[in-house]
Amino acid sequence: MTSFAGLAAIALLVIAVAFYTTLRWQAAAAEMEMHFQRSLLLQSVRANTFQALKEVDDGLTGDHVDARADFEAALEPATRDFADWAARADTPAERDEVSRVRAIYEELVASGRRVFDLIPVDRAAAIRLVDDEVDTKDLARFREITAAAVEADLAIRGRIAAEMQRLRETAQVMLAISAISVIALTLLIAAYLSSDLFRPLRRIAAVLDRLANGDRDVRADTGRNDEIGVVARGVNQLANTIAAAHSMHERTTASAIGIALSARLAMMRERGASASDWKAVEAMAAAVDSPARTDTIDLVALFHALLARHQGELVRRGIAIEQRLAMPSLPKAANSQLVEAALEAMLVLALDRLPDHGGRLGMRAYRESDGSARIEVADNGGAGETDLGALEAIARDLGGSARRFADANGEVFQLSLA
Repeated sequence: MTSFAGLAAIALLVIAVAFYTTLRWQAAAAEMEMHFQRSLLLQSVRANTFQALKEVDDGLTGDHVDARADFEAALEPATRDFADWAARADTPAERDEVSRVRAIYEELVASGRRVFDLIPVDRAAAIRLVDDEVDTKDLARFREITAAAVEADLAIRGRIAAEMQRLRETAQVMLAISAISVIALTLLIAAYLSSDLFRPLRRIAAVLDRLANGDRDVRADTGRNDEIGVVARGVNQLANTIAAAHSMHERTTASAIGIALSARLAMMRERGASASDWKAVEAMAAAVDSPARTDTIDLVALFHALLARHQGELVRRGIAIEQRLAMPSLPKAANSQLVEAALEAMLVLALDRLPDHGGRLGMRAYRESDGSARIEVADNGGAGETDLGALEAIARDLGGSARRFADANGEVFQLSLA
């Protein structure tokens, strides 16, 4: 029944993806068509305007007695297409673009009409007007601005085309995943009916469950030579690794907990606990504290461990997490327990500044050009005072420094290590 339910869920997913992709495709296609029409209309405005200005030259030479009438006739489709082009501007940038083109277009038309007004009374002045303003200034600006507008529409069409390509690729990937999932579920149903797959898998699952519950001596049966046997041997290798790591972990956990607890105390002190409460908690911290060891720190694993430790609170409060680890580890030896305590303190400080629901946390690690390491926890909470005493004390023990500063997205707690 679970497998059939999975098949039904996949079918619904395919329908939903197809429906969403169709809607987005239609919207993108409509936007593409609109910007294509805008480009055609602006090109028509350019062509008819240039044709009208040709009549100005014909009027100056006297070769065409109807030059002024032809000038006005050429402007009619240009004016009509310009209005249609302007009406299709639906963003502030496009409306600003329309204003710039309209201004130079109206200047160019007005200059052309002044030329025709001067031809009967002062042809030399008309020629100077054409040379000084119409051809030299107005027409050049008109060419430049309209060409830029055409290029802008071309860039928008390129962006829309890229979006349509991404939609196509997304649909293809989702359909491929759905097809593979359907095939896989079908094979699982067949294997279940054959009664030769799930019994050994259940035994392996039982082994994994006992490992998860702390039984480090349990092992899977590796008597099979098929894929199940490969999985069983992999589970046994995992069990051996867990058992070997556990003894080392036991020697360092107490110190890490003590330092992290001390960092947590500094935050709780701001909220006003009684003196007897602090004595009891500090006694707990002292009881588990022990000399820390020095080793190379895997920052990726450390960040993940901290997030797992606070997973319940992060999920309950709906906090989004962003990680950018340009420096995945500290290349030089450092006190791992103190680094962990500093990160715990920064995470608690950031969580305390966020609202009860929502908000973002950023966790970053990178190396400066001078070789110093920067580890940061950022939040987008509101402004306010925060006591950095505990964090600064840990930073001093590490031979570094700690500070808080504002960036474009909010507040950042930073640990600097030489």
